[in-house]
Amino acid sequence: MAKIEFCAITVELNSRIKEGEYEFARREIVKLLEQGYSSRPFLRLVSTLIMDGKSYDQKGRPAKVPLRWYEIGELYEEMHKPAERNSGQVIDQIADKFGMSSRSVQRSLKYFQEMMAAADSAES
Repeated sequence: MAKIEFCAITVELNSRIKEGEYEFARREIVKLLEQGYSSRPFLRLVSTLIMDGKSYDQKGRPAKVPLRWYEIGELYEEMHKPAERNSGQVIDQIADKFGMSSRSVQRSLKYFQEMMAAADSAES
């Protein structure tokens, strides 16, 4: 039988992160590390935070970068002409081309726009 690893402190910290209380969780983690606390689930949480920063989805899981976001964003900008086409039609066409759902294409577009805005602000 597999051993179940449970850590009440980690459960509390995960729930705080899910609620968006990142600063509280960060302060508690630093305090616990300074005290030498080290359960396996706690250390797994710490390593995830170190590697991913504050990049979490709505359910508190580490967020994933959408697949092919750059290709989709470039294709959308090429195909979408505001005066000619409905953006929903363009999204549906891109979804068919890449074999994805429309929602996945929308997530990729959102990520593309965020990355382009970040690149523009970095250049300024």
